[in-house]
This record gives sequence, C-alpha cells and structure tokens, in this order.
Amino acid sequence: MALGDRYEVESLRLRPEDSSRDLALIEAVSSLGVQGTVFHLIEEVPDQYDDEYVVLVDAKIVVQFEMKRVARAFQRE
Repeated sequence: MALGDRYEVESLRLRPEDSSRDLALIEAVSSLGVQGTVFHLIEEVPDQYDDEYVVLVDAKIVVQFEMKRVARAFQRE
C-alpha cells in the first residue's frame, strides 16, 4: 500500500519547479547526503532565528533539520 493510498499527501509534496522555498529545502536535504526523487514537507516549525523542518524522502526516510533564516535566499510564497 502506497503512502498516497492511506493519506492525502499531494498538498505536502515539495515542488522545486514552482517554489524557491521548496528548492532550498530539497537542496538542504541533499546537502545532508540524502538523495531522493519525491519529497514531502511533514512539519515546519518557525522560530526567531532558525526554522525546523521534517521532510519525508521517497516515503522511506525522515530527515529533520534546522535552517537559519538569514541563510535562506527565498521568501515565503
């Protein structure tokens, strides 16, 4: 049974071709050595200086990381 069969996940899917934020998140995950083809943003926790993200990669790997706000070259879309 696929992830999409049990949950509505399409709205969580990162789309780097449509969003600079999504592209930056996928690049951050890749910089941690995790490669994949389908990325879903499971959780985003904004903070004053860092934002925390939880990303599901290929419905198999969960990656949790923080990214400094000043390091991001995008605005929320």
